Amino acid sequence: MFYNVNCMVFSKKTKQVVKNLSLEILEILDDLVDVADAFIFSANSTKLFYKKLRENKIEREKVSRQFNYLKTQGYIEYSKESKQVSVRLTLKGKIKLLENSDDEKRDGTWRMLSFDIQEEIRKTRNQFRSAIKRIGFRQVQQSLWACPFVKADQIEKIINYYQVEKYVAYLIVEKTDIKDYLHKIFEDELK
Repeated sequence: MFYNVNCMVFSKKTKQVVKNLSLEILEILDDLVDVADAFIFSANSTKLFYKKLRENKIEREKVSRQFNYLKTQGYIEYSKESKQVSVRLTLKGKIKLLENSDDEKRDGTWRMLSFDIQEEIRKTRNQFRSAIKRIGFRQVQQSLWACPFVKADQIEKIINYYQVEKYVAYLIVEKTDIKDYLHKIFEDELK
């Protein structure tokens, strides 16, 4: 089976390789990015970046194509000025990393999310719902979702990305009378 991505045809296996490589590069950039959310490629930082690539067994030649792909997909922004390249993970890139994180740390509290997004913006509502599912939220009731994982505390990135702030309530709950029900919903993840 073949998929059409940006007018290029990829096999299912190639698409998975591109996805894995994209995530590895995003993770490396995330590790290297400082508080300012920008990474300037100077001589020393370029060496550090390529050292990380070697550690992850990523070929240098693939990086240029992958950077263009990541930029086209909106996961990174980069610019070249003279001999320096500035790279920044976008909000979409940070969400991509969050959605693909296998971090299942728990702290005994529940993250609860309730939203009522209007029918007029159904597409946004559906995209938002899919994104929260990918980070681990499960539906408890019609408009109530829960997640036991600490990574769900980054839900604001998704809320801001889809611009649904006025439709969403996010709570961190230490005690609830539906704890047994929540454990049943998450029984596979909580083992």
